[in-house]
Amino acid sequence: MITARKMLMLGAVALIVAAGTAAAASAQIEQTPKNYPYYLKDGKPVRKPVKVVQSDGTTREETRIGKCVSVKETLPNGDVRRRDECQPN
Repeated sequence: MITARKMLMLGAVALIVAAGTAAAASAQIEQTPKNYPYYLKDGKPVRKPVKVVQSDGTTREETRIGKCVSVKETLPNGDVRRRDECQPN
């Protein structure tokens, strides 16, 4: 009878520990929604680039960094053009 009671107590303790670690693991995994315009890099929000694909296969990707805009264009033949545009104060 004593061993059954010990086994029951040990099982209850194991169940509580397992539930506690599962709750802690789920609290650490935090993802942003897909339509959120930022992603996290080193714990700081960074604006996602805006990517537009045209019917001829050309892609244009704009990334805003402060007052500057970095534009990356990829042509259908594989050529890549990059340019940075900054607005004055």
